[in-house]
Amino acid sequence: MKKYMAVWGALFFCVVCLSLYLMLETLNTSPGRYTDIDAKFSCRILQARSLPLERKPLLASGSRFPLQKRSWKQGWNVTYPAAKWNQGNKLRVFVVPHSHNDPGWVKTYDKYYTEQVRHILNNMLEKLEQHPKMKFMYAEISFFHIWWNELDESKKNRVRRLFEDGRLEIVTGGWVMNDEANTHYFAMLDQLLEGHQWLDGTLGVKPSSGWAIDPFGHTPTMAYLLRRSGFNSMLIQRVHYALKKHLAKNKQLEFMARLIIDQWKKKGSLYKSNSVFAPLGDDFRYDKADEWDLQYVNYQKIFDYLQQHPELGAQFGTLSDYFKSIYEESKVKPGEKPTDFPTLVGDFFTYADKDDHYWSGYFTSRPFQKNLDRVMESHLRAAEIIFSMALTVSRQQKALNNFPATVMMDRLIQARRNLGLFQHHDGITGTAKDFVASEVAGGYETCDQGLCHISESRRQGKLPDGLVLLYNSLAHERDQVVSIHVSSPHVMVQDENNKPVLAQVAPVWEKDDIIAENVYKVSFRVTIPGLAISKYMVKRVAETSNSNTIPPLPDHTPPVIHVVKGPVVSEVQVYFNLVTHVVRLYNSSGVDGISLDIQNIVDIQSQRNMEVAVRITTDVENAEREFYTDLNGFHSPTNPLAFPSLLAHHTSLQLIHPVFTIPANTGHHSKYPQFSAFSPLATQLPCDTHMVNLRTNQNADDGKDRLVPKHSAALFLHRLGYDCNFVVLSNMFRNMQITVAQQVSLTLMYHEADLDTTGSIDLDPMEIGSDRNT
Repeated sequence: MKKYMAVWGALFFCVVCLSLYLMLETLNTSPGRYTDIDAKFSCRILQARSLPLERKPLLASGSRFPLQKRSWKQGWNVTYPAAKWNQGNKLRVFVVPHSHNDPGWVKTYDKYYTEQVRHILNNMLEKLEQHPKMKFMYAEISFFHIWWNELDESKKNRVRRLFEDGRLEIVTGGWVMNDEANTHYFAMLDQLLEGHQWLDGTLGVKPSSGWAIDPFGHTPTMAYLLRRSGFNSMLIQRVHYALKKHLAKNKQLEFMARLIIDQWKKKGSLYKSNSVFAPLGDDFRYDKADEWDLQYVNYQKIFDYLQQHPELGAQFGTLSDYFKSIYEESKVKPGEKPTDFPTLVGDFFTYADKDDHYWSGYFTSRPFQKNLDRVMESHLRAAEIIFSMALTVSRQQKALNNFPATVMMDRLIQARRNLGLFQHHDGITGTAKDFVASEVAGGYETCDQGLCHISESRRQGKLPDGLVLLYNSLAHERDQVVSIHVSSPHVMVQDENNKPVLAQVAPVWEKDDIIAENVYKVSFRVTIPGLAISKYMVKRVAETSNSNTIPPLPDHTPPVIHVVKGPVVSEVQVYFNLVTHVVRLYNSSGVDGISLDIQNIVDIQSQRNMEVAVRITTDVENAEREFYTDLNGFHSPTNPLAFPSLLAHHTSLQLIHPVFTIPANTGHHSKYPQFSAFSPLATQLPCDTHMVNLRTNQNADDGKDRLVPKHSAALFLHRLGYDCNFVVLSNMFRNMQITVAQQVSLTLMYHEADLDTTGSIDLDPMEIGSDRNT
């Protein structure tokens, strides 16, 4: 079963009247609506605005949680003193109606909306107005924005009033509830940006509480991104069952039990605070109007009854209501750490719901789509940066009034949202149905075609004269080897100053014993400044008499080995039945010249239920058997000594963001020169600073100017942990003047400080900073 939600559902609800029980039992018919004991437990995280001094690891080094033979329930008899709560020490219960809506799982995104989500949100608007004491909580902006665009102005105003009255709350507010294991921090941030910018620009709504009840494990990277986006608190759900028991015994856990008054009190005895969170919802709940009515009527009876018990109070609420209660009780400001709350260091992987049932298969399932995700992140980021710079140049040079800004902005918005959809915890994980996954892949193809047509060229086309434009989307100068395909082996390569460049030509193999006709790979060394477009010319030369030829291959059996040795690149290709294993060494002064390049091309289309694994053997000693991951590419392990080297950072960036090879457009018609090199940076960024993105801001999504780019762009910088130099905004770009700079939260919702454009940007090691520049 896929879902173990944070709500307890109908099977355990036996309070007030039998009709309510039967009603809920009837509604529990869809796969996502069944729950498990594990669904009753969730952890709260109160995010401090500054890093706390007191940090506590989840476990001592080398220790392990004992596994149990069944899914953990409570593990012991929970009791509490009869007089624990009284009028002066009141237990406050917040019952929070919500509906978790997956944008693609057992149904496609579109089907979920038309068949269920539209009804849920329509019911929400009608029923919250009918039941003035009821509240509702929602998360997925990918659905909410479609529904909003269907409303007339009268209904939009009614929705705005619900927000203003605090009866409708958006939690997290990302485009989706993203996965936290496979996602890269760029895409995690980008989908948060898309959701928050839509909310702020359309409704003026700024979420303040995080809500992650369905991802299969949790990363501290998500907590960091939310904290830097201005969030005070968050709630997580899927935590290893043994860890839940450990936290509960130490009163460090919130978890859900059967909703009767005695169980509320038992649950309250496991908290440090007197506030109890009781979610009332599940996957796609509240799509029927009568469910709203029955839940409201019956719960209101409980609340009315509890008015006779001064030691306990209950009400409908939202996640922010719950966290506000905790902050008030602790006598601290929202976002500050209550004095008796611990700070846990580490992540919540790998998730297990019982025994040794670890949810780790989704780390590698559908590897093609996982790789495609990284490719599309790189393409989107590259398109965002070059569009922002081209837009600035076109506005400064008034003659360039034919720049297709709105067309490109439309493509960027589509690409942002398609990428955001795939970050969903049933998207990049590979846990959706096959036909749903196929639809997502189709969306990616549309996304790729729309990214200003920036793509790598497999073939250079007809020679002799072939101009190649190379785009470096990183903000550092790159010296590396680039390979392109040409139609002749007799070529030479020149840089933009017409100077010859060391190059090497090699055959292209279609199979282990078949050489492709009229297709050759030419590899050459390039030097490209940061964010620059450089031009190289590939020209045909006269055929020489000593041209190398490849003799016919003898009969062979796998594995077949090809060895290529040359002045630019040397490689060994090993052909197995299902895998082509390639190892390369580059003669380069850049990062690729001091690294070993390993590539595995896998084709298992003819196989069924086949997995291929690579084992890497190393002499690195690991006596404590500890394994560190880069946590979404953010490189933030719990052990500060385990931070990756600067070489590791730059190698990772080069792999994720390769040089883009753009063939010349022979159909270009303009009075402006097409092939001019472009180098916008006046100075290269320091070696320890990575430009995460330069993202042009969008106007209100429901306005007439939604496709007209704003005159501002958001600059995101990531300090990689080493001290190389400082970044000065006014010195960064050539011929692009920054007149106003503001330090803002990561998703641009909050203005933090005005910046002096002539001063340096102060960014602590490993931190991501964001500025809004005009």
